[in-house]
Amino acid sequence: MSLTAIEFSTSATLLGTFGLLMAALFAWLMLTGILARRRAAASVAAMPPIRDALIAYLAGSNDLSPLRGFSQTNRKELASAILALQGTVGGGALDRLCDVAVSLGLVQEWIREAHTREPAPRRAAYARLAFVWVYEPCRRLGGDLLVQALDDADSDVRLLAARALTQAGVAREIEHVFELAISRNLLIRILLTEDLRRHAVALCERVVPVALRSEESARVLATLDILVAWERAIPFENMRELLEHRDKGIRIQALRLAPLVRLAPENRAAIVRSLADPDIEVSSTAALTAARLRIVEALPSLARLLRVAPAELARTAATALAEMPPRGWETLEELSANSSPVTAAAAREALAVAREKAGT
Repeated sequence: MSLTAIEFSTSATLLGTFGLLMAALFAWLMLTGILARRRAAASVAAMPPIRDALIAYLAGSNDLSPLRGFSQTNRKELASAILALQGTVGGGALDRLCDVAVSLGLVQEWIREAHTREPAPRRAAYARLAFVWVYEPCRRLGGDLLVQALDDADSDVRLLAARALTQAGVAREIEHVFELAISRNLLIRILLTEDLRRHAVALCERVVPVALRSEESARVLATLDILVAWERAIPFENMRELLEHRDKGIRIQALRLAPLVRLAPENRAAIVRSLADPDIEVSSTAALTAARLRIVEALPSLARLLRVAPAELARTAATALAEMPPRGWETLEELSANSSPVTAAAAREALAVAREKAGT
């Protein structure tokens, strides 16, 4: 046989083998797709009876046998059905739902999965545990798992653990979460602020005062960010040091917080002094705070700002005076005829808006 014939024969064999491999691969893909569609259809078909069994149990039935059966035949779907009820049940019904997850070994599985090194399964496990952590027997099974997760390298795991602990409401653990919120990045703090709101009073008794006395400006500012975002009365009085802090950001946030705390005389005086702060953002914030608190001692300083401050700050001062009738309005009327065009225009505009709002 010639060399050319041998080459053609070899090429034909290789092409045939390649064709068989491609056909086998295509058949395997087809079979995989068919099996996946069948599994998906079976999963969808299994969900209604699983939900019915769960609802019957939550409604008061003590027969766990249907759910035990599903835990053997459709364990994944059962877990999904339980998790799908998140946010729709509470109180005793939530306890019963969590008890089902414990009785059927689901919580124990999630705890084991939380120790895997694969990111996606770990996050899924912590998300599931976050749902059931409000139930004390689940917390007993997990021990310090979620507290330790607050220092996890994965930010998603840290956040899930923190939210679960705030739901559980254990004081010591809430303090750990607050520490996480003021020591991590801004996104973590924003996401945890609302979860921590319900624990504001307890946190303000011990943890918040300590954080506000910190030598680290970043910790102090982060704490003030959370307090301002809560927008609720805060049982905290020692504001003067914060209002006169060396850090501009802290001074601004302290001024925003001032209307939410009991206003002692020294704090009122500090707010008035802040109107003369060389930083325009600080003095503007002070003007709005003085107006919100109706600090009459601030009227002369606000009038001065309206007369001599740059245009933006003058308009803010005028707005503040408009929020303090009758004396604030009287001041605006007088300054409407001021020789400075900026002063007169800002005074007239603020007074017109105030009168329109008041319907006068």
